[in-house]
Amino acid sequence: HRKPFLIPNANHKQVLNYADRMIVSGAPNELQTFVHETLGVSVTSESVYLGYLMSVFIAGFCIANLIFGHAAKTKPPFRLVAIGTFVWIIAIFLSGLSKSLESFYLLLFARALSGVGEAAIQTVVPAFIDSQISSKRRSSALAIFYLGFPVGGALGFVWGSSAASSGGC
Repeated sequence: HRKPFLIPNANHKQVLNYADRMIVSGAPNELQTFVHETLGVSVTSESVYLGYLMSVFIAGFCIANLIFGHAAKTKPPFRLVAIGTFVWIIAIFLSGLSKSLESFYLLLFARALSGVGEAAIQTVVPAFIDSQISSKRRSSALAIFYLGFPVGGALGFVWGSSAASSGGC
């Protein structure tokens, strides 16, 4: 008999992770203005720096996937998800702080950390579901977990554009 699904709110974290991943895409004009104001780059170069924000997120995510994937063999999944969530919360804090400090490089670092935080959940939780849920319920549990991708992505666009239009970006 397998244990019940024990990671509370894993899908909520999944939705928030994907909202965070897509928030840059929801506020491109405001982020280009931030890039221009903090780095003083030309208008034609601003989009390159938006690409850096997305790329550094993916780089942090890819590297951390390897680390969390290896750690998942020997470390408790709750600990790994907790570490990832902590890193992700720090990343969110630093992202918000980057505007008041007028630092693109702090935002860039925060985006890399955000990728690290997301990697913990993306790497650990599906394997945990696979090992802990009965075969009858496994597909449904994974479907619910992976539903966080499109829902979170859509919310990221909305969240980014809403924050931008209200002056929050």
